[in-house]
Amino acid sequence: MDSYARNEGYDWIFAEAGPDTPRDFNIRSQATYVGIAPDGTIVASSGGGSGKDWPSILDQLSGA
Repeated sequence: MDSYARNEGYDWIFAEAGPDTPRDFNIRSQATYVGIAPDGTIVASSGGGSGKDWPSILDQLSGA
């Protein structure tokens, strides 16, 4: 995902979450991915799929 973001011109950093992240954000079920905005709100999550929604999710996270 990091190289995808760089190739698409997103100027923010991907971060790997620690094992306590689901608890810290009160996530009650594990998703394949969770998009957390800089203000700490969860803007996207999914339990699977092909990842076809990533471009629109990344745009939402970057404010595009």
